[in-house]
Amino acid sequence: MNTPAIVIVSKWNYGADKVAADKAIRDLVPLGLKQGKAHIDAVLEGGIERIPMQDGTSAALLAQRLVEAGFDAKIDDGNT
Repeated sequence: MNTPAIVIVSKWNYGADKVAADKAIRDLVPLGLKQGKAHIDAVLEGGIERIPMQDGTSAALLAQRLVEAGFDAKIDDGNT
């Protein structure tokens, strides 16, 4: 899975851990704190965010960590 992929974050669940989600994005995506936080804030306000990733492996890890933090996240690798 070395091709670029996009993580789609579409909603959050009651009790979602915003701090864990922010940390996951900061750890896995080359964004600053402000840009990473903006993705999560947009989802909390009802938006759908598309986070570009360098490869499918990193995208899968980010999606997993976001789900564990209470957000609905899936991978769009362009093949769906």
